[in-house]
Amino acid sequence: MADFYPASMDERVPWHVNFAKQITEFAGAKYGLGAGAPGTANNDRDWIIFWVQARNDASALNQQLTKYFNNIAGNNTELAAPEPIDWTLSGSPPDEVPPGIEARTRAMARQIKGHQEYSNADGELLGIVAPEGDEPDLATFKPGLTTHPALHGFMFSAVVSGREASDQWQVFAAEVGSSDWKVLGTFTGKSGDVTWPDGTDKPVQLQVYVQLRKNNANYGQPSDIVLTTVNP
Repeated sequence: MADFYPASMDERVPWHVNFAKQITEFAGAKYGLGAGAPGTANNDRDWIIFWVQARNDASALNQQLTKYFNNIAGNNTELAAPEPIDWTLSGSPPDEVPPGIEARTRAMARQIKGHQEYSNADGELLGIVAPEGDEPDLATFKPGLTTHPALHGFMFSAVVSGREASDQWQVFAAEVGSSDWKVLGTFTGKSGDVTWPDGTDKPVQLQVYVQLRKNNANYGQPSDIVLTTVNP
């Protein structure tokens, strides 16, 4: 799946450096992220920078420890004495940040992409646009959809998979046997709670599909239609 967020911890260092810079310089204010957004982005950046380096140092130490242990614990008395182990963290750790750096980052990216003033140029500057070439064939691409009806309230949860580079999705529903499709909501993330507005006092069987959106335009094809029954 195409994704803007780096999978490698080493690649996340320059990515967060750039993201924090852009949030601070323009995106935080332009996209209404709140006064605390630049501080959050910069604190997350500092934590990533320090602890990625610490993990790399620890990996090097592990190799050193393996050689140190094997040389002394092994069966070869002719080996030269290894260098003693001496390792400490490089520098002082930054202030601890709450768990969920990736979740916070993705939440900011979703808010930015869902803003009416969002432009692809800004997305590229922030690094929140998936690399070109990884885009699916939009003529045939469609997401997956599962639904989970609630016990009451004519409500169901929609769970969408395979969203690729979309930034929103819309839920459409109609009663089984009808072609009167209604838009029941627009959502971000992988799931949303949906309410059928025309319920009375009996369960209603619905046909449901979702349409992905990107930059306020349809993205790919509608999902397959699934059936779900909502309860009064």
